[in-house]
Order: sequence, then C-alpha cells, then structure tokens
Amino acid sequence: MPEDPNVFYLKLSEAVIQDYKSLISETRRKFAPIKDAAEKQIAWIRSQMNLNDNMQKAFISSNKLLLEPFLNGCLTKQQKIVIISLTAVQKFITNSCLSEEGAGAVVGILWNLMCSNIEEVRVLQTTILLLTASSLVRDSLLAKAFTLCLRLHASKTPATVNTAAAAVRQCASAVFDRVVKDEVSSGNKTAGGGMPTLTLGVGVFGCEKWEVKSCIIED
Repeated sequence: MPEDPNVFYLKLSEAVIQDYKSLISETRRKFAPIKDAAEKQIAWIRSQMNLNDNMQKAFISSNKLLLEPFLNGCLTKQQKIVIISLTAVQKFITNSCLSEEGAGAVVGILWNLMCSNIEEVRVLQTTILLLTASSLVRDSLLAKAFTLCLRLHASKTPATVNTAAAAVRQCASAVFDRVVKDEVSSGNKTAGGGMPTLTLGVGVFGCEKWEVKSCIIED
C-alpha cells in the first residue's frame, strides 16, 4: 500500500530539519547569518507541520527562503558546509519540492561551485538530478546546466571525468526528449512537417554548439 503523501512529506520535513541542524552546527562560529536563517526555517517548518496538511505545496510556495541557508552555505566554499548544503538541495529536487525560481537559483550556485573547483562530483550529481528528475530548468538556464557538465568533463580528476561523462549522457537524453515534447505540444514544426534542428547555444558559456534534431534554443 502506497505511503500517505502527507506522512511522506512530514518525514521529509523532519529530514530537512536535520539538515538545517547540521548546517547550524557548522556555521555557528564563522557564518552567523546562515545559522540564524536556518534556525528561522526550522521554526517555520515546525509551524507548518502543525497547521498545514499539504507540506509539498508549503515547501514550493516558500522555496526561496527555505533554500537560502543551503545556497548561502554553498557560497562559503567550506567543504563540510557545501556537502551538507548540496545533500539538502538534492532532497528538494528528488521529492518535487523545488519551484522554478528555486531551480534557477540552484543552477547559479552549481555554476559558482564548478568555477571554484569545489565538490565537483557532488555538483555533477546534483545537476543530473536537476535535469532528469524535474522539468523546471529551461532555455538559457538549461544550456548553462548542460555546459557545466561539459566543462567538468575536461577536469583532471578521473572521478570527476567519469561522473561528467555519465552526466552528459543522462542529461542530454533527458533534455532532448523534453525539448521534443515541448516542441510537439507547441505545434512548432518545420515547413516540411519535420522537427527543426536544436541548437544548444552554449557558446556564451565557453563551449561549442551542439546540434540534434529537435527544436531551437538560442542564448
């Protein structure tokens, strides 16, 4: 028998609260604003658990504030804090508790970590989840996330290269399938009735353009 959705999201709430507590423990001395923000979100989640019978909706409607401590945790570039933060972000993604605005913010943070060569494998794992488990990342943000995988494929670390190769394969398949579905649903086809060519215009992010049969995305 499937688990009651309300029970499931209450359990998720408790798991996220534990992530906040771990974040508080690591930021207490040097990053007090992050600690304070995490404490506020624990209080907010507790209040919603008592009052709200749809925690998934509550998570999405307050996504920006809930994610803020974790995203700022990534900006500290401290390994333990980044690991805690990315682990929490992955929970939001895999349990469909991410808003479109939140997804955009996550892409920005992942890009920042990639440029700083911090926790590259975890960055790739989070990117894979973001592009395969949801359809929230579109257009230039989608190109940016895909470019992140391509850039990390040039890493000098074998583990990163292998993960990046897997990320490119998985994300390319998911992205192109999604683009085709979006194109079909919009009815935007070529004059001959076929699907036009997709130009994944990521040159602005430092990579060459990729072309496949699908719709057109340009930066």
